[in-house]
Amino acid sequence: MKTQLLSLLLCIFLFSCSSTKPQLQSYDFTEKHMGTDFRIILYANNAEEAQYAAKKAFERIKNIDQSCSDYIAESELNKLSRTHDEWIPISDDLWNVLSYAQKLAEQSQGAFDITCGPLSLQWRLARFRKKLPSQTILKRALTRVGYNKLTLKPETQSVKLSHLGMKLDLGALAKGYAADQALLKLKTLGIQYVLIDASGDMLMTDHPSSYWKVHINDSNQSKASSYLKLQAGAIATSGDAIQNLSLAETKYSHIIDPRSGQALTQSERVTIISKTAMQADALASVSSVLKHSKAIPFLKQFDHAKAAFYDGKTTHLTHNFPSLYKTETSYD
Repeated sequence: MKTQLLSLLLCIFLFSCSSTKPQLQSYDFTEKHMGTDFRIILYANNAEEAQYAAKKAFERIKNIDQSCSDYIAESELNKLSRTHDEWIPISDDLWNVLSYAQKLAEQSQGAFDITCGPLSLQWRLARFRKKLPSQTILKRALTRVGYNKLTLKPETQSVKLSHLGMKLDLGALAKGYAADQALLKLKTLGIQYVLIDASGDMLMTDHPSSYWKVHINDSNQSKASSYLKLQAGAIATSGDAIQNLSLAETKYSHIIDPRSGQALTQSERVTIISKTAMQADALASVSSVLKHSKAIPFLKQFDHAKAAFYDGKTTHLTHNFPSLYKTETSYD
């Protein structure tokens, strides 16, 4: 499972493929939130309208970070993680994310598990120290991991952690949820055409005149990559191209299997297209853990999900994945 905000769609390039409607102009804004860059491309009548809309969208993202971050010491999430065996009322945002996470944990039988925070911490330290965590430490961390140790009470919108020393990690959800909520905010302000790029987790409306052209690559050579022609929906990619620990010719991914406590090795790059950014983000993570042989049948229960798996040699696609186009030597 992802240890932080790490679903990766590398080397993304966006193109308007024909002229936009005359009354609308494209505006591009970037701010740093959740430890990464959030980019908003929107179409508005004028700069004043665009700036106000972007400001409100970024404010919404910032508020979600205050609830869901595991890096902000006094975030609502971290305060919750410090409790034990008591019912804690939580905000709507945190409730929405935890509810979705627990449902996916049950569907995947623990291959997705936001209680993996103790494991995430150990593997972060391992990457920093360039040394594997001991099996003793991982076994100790696993005693505080398990989605059945987190209980939700809908009638009071409250949560209880059953074990001391638990730590929740929303790295596979919060960034996508923030993008979804930012788009909702923009729509309430009358912005009809938007693309939000949360450092690789992307959410978009229909393009105002054509389609969004999105390149996927594991390097900085965009011309060598393939691309997709996308409309309304979300896309997220999970892989170990950037964050990993390489020791003795073995690459340990930042993605952890919460059932075993082990970082993935020989992991696949997984690209998910879905209806919402939170779902795309989460399904990219759990599909990485399951790998294509189990993930492809697992994904059939999600109506809007499409997936591509690449193991360095072979690409495996779900039957509904859109066409991949090869990048030419020059483009618009």
